[in-house]
Amino acid sequence: MLIRYLTNLLFLCSIVAISPGAMAEASPPTQEQPSCKMLESCNVPPPLRDCTLQTDTRHCTQRVTLLNIEIPDPVCEASKAAQNQTYQVQKLACESQKAADRAENEWKRQRCVSVANFCTMVLPAAESTKFLGAKVLWVDDHPDNNTYERQALSELGATIVTAIDTDQAAAQLSEEGAKFDVVISDFERTGDPHAGYTLLTRVRKLTDPVPLVIYSGSSTPRFVHEAIKRGAFGETNDPKELMALVIRAARSHRRGVSKRRVSK
Repeated sequence: MLIRYLTNLLFLCSIVAISPGAMAEASPPTQEQPSCKMLESCNVPPPLRDCTLQTDTRHCTQRVTLLNIEIPDPVCEASKAAQNQTYQVQKLACESQKAADRAENEWKRQRCVSVANFCTMVLPAAESTKFLGAKVLWVDDHPDNNTYERQALSELGATIVTAIDTDQAAAQLSEEGAKFDVVISDFERTGDPHAGYTLLTRVRKLTDPVPLVIYSGSSTPRFVHEAIKRGAFGETNDPKELMALVIRAARSHRRGVSKRRVSK
């Protein structure tokens, strides 16, 4: 678990280090600047597991009525000692897991704060481009991985609809009156190592193609170039860039819809 924490922490650092000014950009907003409300929830710690030591307190004596005395029961005492030893081992294991929980919770808190600050940074852009009311389809077979990002986009004014695979996403896009503005997709899903491209191909065949942004675990200039070449609106692993891409994609799609309406 400690290795996992350190790995996640390095991943968080890699997000912040995408540009030289990212550390400054990710700093908490000033009091004068409106901030995303999700920032308040980032510092509310989740409850930790209860590691209270249990104790076997059974009474291990037998009373001899005729002699009016109590004598110890060796079998009971041995069982009692063994049980209390087991409780001690369980408590130590629980405390160890609790320490790992604290480390993971701290990583989650830092990531939540980082995304909340990114949310605040793009808030003016969301307001100026009238992002309020945008409808976003988010496709990921592990939706817990992007809880904070979905929360941030919701605060920026979007309605988020989720899907866990390509078929489910395609069905929702094809529903009458769906009218999505943007699709966000992870790149790899169970059974399809290039699921982002698979979905992209199906989206581009729609009567009204929707901009698709790939949000993956890694990003390189070559990956970005390839995704755009295939028709994606963009590709990133940076939550701040994701929000900016989604806002621009929604604006682009809405402008295209408006132009088609005018031309009819």
